[in-house]
Amino acid sequence: MTLPEKIKALRKQRNWSQETMAIKLNISLNSYGALERGEIDIKFSRIVELARIFDLTISDLFNDDSVSLSRRKEDKRQRLDDISIEDYHLLEFQKYKLELEAKTKSLEDYIERQQAVLQERERLIQFLESSIKGFPPSTA
Repeated sequence: MTLPEKIKALRKQRNWSQETMAIKLNISLNSYGALERGEIDIKFSRIVELARIFDLTISDLFNDDSVSLSRRKEDKRQRLDDISIEDYHLLEFQKYKLELEAKTKSLEDYIERQQAVLQERERLIQFLESSIKGFPPSTA
């Protein structure tokens, strides 16, 4: 089964129209129809988007050895956007790890700032308590 055939089958399994898929992919209905008919090449970024839409892994889209990204031989040459699935997953994992590290660092910085604020408030409370002890109680 070719990739366009697989995409069509997945769409039909979900009872989605071609128009629904075109909207999900943010492309014209004509472009989506051409994609399903295999008349246009499917870039890797579009494959990632299709996997997300169908809630599948990228490898699930390619579970049949006959699936081809391109109908033309010259497109089978290595291109910048034709990285392997393993490389893509590794890059995605590294990106996630860096984002998590950045969030963790940001959270640590926030906690540190809040602890400094709490310490300053504690010092102020202690100062005020010691100041109050020196004053006689008010008589009203």
